[in-house]
Amino acid sequence: MMVKICLDSDIIIDFLEGRKAAIEKLKHYIEKEEIVTTSVVMFEVLASVRSIAPVLRFMGNLEILGFDEQSAELASKIYRDGMKEGIRLSTRAIINAAICIRNDAFLLTKNRNEYAGIKGLKVV
Repeated sequence: MMVKICLDSDIIIDFLEGRKAAIEKLKHYIEKEEIVTTSVVMFEVLASVRSIAPVLRFMGNLEILGFDEQSAELASKIYRDGMKEGIRLSTRAIINAAICIRNDAFLLTKNRNEYAGIKGLKVV
């Protein structure tokens, strides 16, 4: 069974800009795993580039994981748990983490600190 590897926006942007580290990471996973991303990441990437055509072509090859009711419930739990523990998390990190956890996907990101302290999230 293939593992789901969920790409964060930083990895996708680096890949589209031709950065070698991102290309090598994707090559490593693409041959063995299922590559996915979230609808939130898709929005972030589309909003941050000049030309959306290459992004849409790239995204067309991925399964896009959405923010559904179960993800929303899980995100609210992540938020509440973080508040109890004094951990400040961005809304985007909470939502992306919830989508990954809900879909049993590993998150591939360079921004590990942004997701630190989120229980149940698997980061690669």
